[in-house]
Amino acid sequence: MPWHYPSAYPTLPAMAKKTPYLVVTASRTDDGAPVYFRAQSKDWSEQIAEASVVQGESVADELVAVARAQERAVCDPYPMYVDRAEGGAAVPVSARERIRSEGPTTPLRRPDPQS
Repeated sequence: MPWHYPSAYPTLPAMAKKTPYLVVTASRTDDGAPVYFRAQSKDWSEQIAEASVVQGESVADELVAVARAQERAVCDPYPMYVDRAEGGAAVPVSARERIRSEGPTTPLRRPDPQS
């Protein structure tokens, strides 16, 4: 007979909800910074507010195909789910993507002074 222990966590929260909105993101090859695809100019921005927000995975997949042609500038482009804030700005849904878009969660330590 298998042992069964009651879980302290009866239900786990969902990772990230799916929304109809997506943005294509990648890491810049030169320095690894997260960048976001602008479909009109077919280039990249460090600001998620400037990213092209599309609806539907098929449209996002088309943008990923265009972005993959720029593999020298960026590496591993992929679509990510976003919500729309007031004014239409993209807001990442997952914690991982929020951290990528906003920067480190802790202050960067300055080097110790040379004595």
